[in-house]
Amino acid sequence: MSENNGFKSFFIRGLIIIMTAIVFLFMGGALTLGILSVINKVSPSDLLKGNITGEEQVTPEQKTQEDELVEEEAGAAGLDEKREGRELLLEEFDKAINEVVEGITPSVVNIRVTIKVQDIFGQIQEEEGIGSGVIYTEDGY
Repeated sequence: MSENNGFKSFFIRGLIIIMTAIVFLFMGGALTLGILSVINKVSPSDLLKGNITGEEQVTPEQKTQEDELVEEEAGAAGLDEKREGRELLLEEFDKAINEVVEGITPSVVNIRVTIKVQDIFGQIQEEEGIGSGVIYTEDGY
């Protein structure tokens, strides 16, 4: 009879531990959802729906109406010029970065240091350090 009470006690203890773990998991999930909704500045329901941008979903009809308004205001030719201008700016920016990299590449150096030290057992060990650096002046500093 006493063994049966011990089994019930063990079962009840295990059940309480499992229920407590479930409650803590639920509370942790709710807390995480709340924190993420505050960080992303959206409601928890929008976060659960997957709308984390904070913007409402736009239907294709709304998009076409907005596009028509933009085209009327700016004109189709103006938009094409802006697109070509952006591509031109992007190419110029790419060329400028390439020139800067080619100019400063000789000043970027790799540094490798090796020293020989004696360990506590009297054996010679070689230690190595690796890094990189930039030379600012012509005399090497």
